[in-house]
Amino acid sequence: MKVCLFEDGKEVDFFPLTMTRAVYELRCGRTTLLEKIVDAFGKGAEVCLHARDYLTEALRERYSGYTVNSLGEWDDVLFVNGRWLYKGEQIDLKDEYVGVSGDQIVFVKAKKETVRKYWGLPISEIVKKLGEELGRDSVKANLAQWPWDLVFANPEMIKYDFERLGKRGVHGKVHGHLEIVGDKGMVYIAPTAKVYPYVVIDAEEGP
Repeated sequence: MKVCLFEDGKEVDFFPLTMTRAVYELRCGRTTLLEKIVDAFGKGAEVCLHARDYLTEALRERYSGYTVNSLGEWDDVLFVNGRWLYKGEQIDLKDEYVGVSGDQIVFVKAKKETVRKYWGLPISEIVKKLGEELGRDSVKANLAQWPWDLVFANPEMIKYDFERLGKRGVHGKVHGHLEIVGDKGMVYIAPTAKVYPYVVIDAEEGP
């Protein structure tokens, strides 16, 4: 199966943040929206990225292992909206259908026989055609609409990433006294980090 993250036209509402990057490259929590989707659905799958044409070469350079603005060989495809603030929602990927939140497409699961009918079209057109052809089902999903949605979702996403990545403990260089208030298991200091004397880290309300 292929996993294809796509832009749906609303990336312009995130300007200037998305002028030089795809919408799914925006960070919410510790990681980007792209990293969360690939971790959830892209393990062992070919990852395809769809974005505005002028970003093609930049994306190919940044993600050399991914296909950009092309689906490559025929296969089943999971098209995922790049604005999805994914935080572990379980979805059924057995059948073909369109997962929607309100009137917005969150994802499209399509078999290769279905996708093949539209293979020569741009990815945005393929998603549109499949959205019209396949049945729809409402799903619990939060799509970012504006830049401040990333800010509002950040605390919850930090918690999700903290649990997902499983990294804990103080591994960096600590100079002098460090005070951790709250659960020490909710703190991660990377090996490359430096902490200077008399720093207080508040973990009373989460990581």
